[in-house]
Amino acid sequence: MDTGKNQGKDKGLTLLEVLVALSCASLALVSFLGVVIFSLEMEDHAQKLTEAAIIAEEMMKELQKGEFPPLGYEEGKIQGRPGFLFRRLVGETFIEGVREVRVEILWDDGKRGTSFLCYTRKK
Repeated sequence: MDTGKNQGKDKGLTLLEVLVALSCASLALVSFLGVVIFSLEMEDHAQKLTEAAIIAEEMMKELQKGEFPPLGYEEGKIQGRPGFLFRRLVGETFIEGVREVRVEILWDDGKRGTSFLCYTRKK
């Protein structure tokens, strides 16, 4: 038989229950922040990769418009695009009058980058 003496004791949370709930909530928050930071890094990488593709396309168009590219290696900074570098290697192919052009666009001080390949022919 319940005499009412224990009615007040069952209404609250114990300190242990509160600590367990807070640790679960903080673990979920830290995990969520990790996902957000990773997402921001991937967005930045995608943006740089897109800009690198645009730069490479511009360089390839210049090659197509200009004279037949000389054989050799060239590297340097890209004007108007701070933080981006390029490397270009022009080589022979087994087809006479056709040259292979490899262009690497780099960023983050050369730590990250992507490469592109095209062929150009003598006009």
